[in-house]
Amino acid sequence: MSQSHQASNLSRIVFGYAFVVGILAAFGVNTTALVGLPALLLVLVAALYFMARGRFPQHFWLLLLGLIIGPALVCCLFGAVIAFLRSLIAQGSGAYFWPIALVVLVILSFLYVRRRQAQNGEHKPELHTNEREPLPPAPGGESDIHPCAESHSSNDYSSES
Repeated sequence: MSQSHQASNLSRIVFGYAFVVGILAAFGVNTTALVGLPALLLVLVAALYFMARGRFPQHFWLLLLGLIIGPALVCCLFGAVIAFLRSLIAQGSGAYFWPIALVVLVILSFLYVRRRQAQNGEHKPELHTNEREPLPPAPGGESDIHPCAESHSSNDYSSES
């Protein structure tokens, strides 16, 4: 497993954890103990990684910031959505047709994009510019490009007058 892939997995774990803790906090669960311990563990693992490799893991500071601030952001955003939906439900039965329709459309869009990405994953991934395979030689044997011979004659570009 490559190092960038490991960093990606660590980022997913931190993001998922921050999201779950933020949702729990939005529903009123006391999550203060759930944020400190994983942050401490991340710092300890990073210290061991630093001692072994001589550098921190990729995106360490962003992961630590996301682990500490992420749950509060998710809690605020999710709390605002819950308050908005409660106010719509309190207005009457016809008021929550459009939010439900919007949520259904967002879910359908998400599932469509995910299916398209899964289908593209079956094919050979597109290589970056510096990873592309070289072109085969031109038909006809020799190339039309010849190396330039060094010339000692003066021209317009020389510094001599």
